[in-house]
Amino acid sequence: MGNSNTEMISCSVCKARALSIFHVCSLDDAAKIDGFKVCQSYKKGQEIFIEGHRPSGVYCINTGKIKLVKLGNEGKEKIVRLSGAGDLIGYKAIVSNNTYSASAVALADTRVCFIPKSDFLGMLSSDGKLSFEFTQLLCRNISDVENEVVDIAYKSVRERLAEALLLLQEKFKFENENPEIINVTREDLATLIGTAKETVIRLLSDFKEEGIVESMGRKIVLKDQDALVRMCSIYD
Repeated sequence: MGNSNTEMISCSVCKARALSIFHVCSLDDAAKIDGFKVCQSYKKGQEIFIEGHRPSGVYCINTGKIKLVKLGNEGKEKIVRLSGAGDLIGYKAIVSNNTYSASAVALADTRVCFIPKSDFLGMLSSDGKLSFEFTQLLCRNISDVENEVVDIAYKSVRERLAEALLLLQEKFKFENENPEIINVTREDLATLIGTAKETVIRLLSDFKEEGIVESMGRKIVLKDQDALVRMCSIYD
């Protein structure tokens, strides 16, 4: 899959740990994770794991961006989730004892920490705080799926695009020096919201005319985030 081992970063000093479920682990437990994890680097476009393969462990993202994609009819790609620093991926296949339901692909140069299945499950069974964090993670995923069903049923493509732009900004702000600048292909935006690339291009053009966004090559600059929030009906 083109990955290469990279220098290990101790969990005790990892900045992404504060964003992950492992923030509840003691320093002793963090040291235990260091003992069995393997740090791996992936270039943009490389696959971390592949849909249909059996899982051997979970991955915690140290730096970078990853998309989880499923292949639908006629080989059409659908982005089911975006993940960034601190996120855990590959865990659903572990707990369901099933194959991966999607492939994980690096959207940028990415570094992950791989934790073998037996070690991860052992931690969950012995650490009540970590087990609770993991349960909350699973519940958030269920909620996300329910929200996506509602969005597709009731929100226009324009509203879904506004929501996706805000999601991308929030998801990857840890990595970005300028969080209002989003680096994403029009193809990925289209598959994320379930529409055609041409529709995304047309809507972004409309947003530009309205002063909501600007373009910097492939990058999208969010100029009026309040307008995006109003558009997709996000409330506290």
